Amino acid sequence: MTKSVIIYDGQCGFCTWNVLFVLRRPKGTQYTFTSTSSDYAQEFFSRETIHTPETIWLIDPAQQYYSKSSAVLRIIGRLGGIYILAYVGFIVPSFIRDYIYDLIARNRKKLLKNNACPVIPDEYKHQFLE
Repeated sequence: MTKSVIIYDGQCGFCTWNVLFVLRRPKGTQYTFTSTSSDYAQEFFSRETIHTPETIWLIDPAQQYYSKSSAVLRIIGRLGGIYILAYVGFIVPSFIRDYIYDLIARNRKKLLKNNACPVIPDEYKHQFLE
């Protein structure tokens, strides 16, 4: 696979809104997306013996993978432009970044007025694995 893969919670409206944010950026085409329940994700979790898949994952073409805040910062930073400033977040130790990530993840349903998953527009469906 030549694109990085983002594995996300497809049942989470907050997560899906963030996927749409990435898709709508010009460099969002460098990513392929799939949900944590997909065959691709389940095979990845099994192969890498990951027992806590309930987070965001970024898998790059070299098969290196990142989760939680490390994944988020890389995803955003790779969008280029002003978003490259996300890399500054790596100054913060990962245990602090991941604590903040986990805090947001626990409260994600409260962050949106309506936590319903948005529909992915047809123009982006080719960027998703089944």
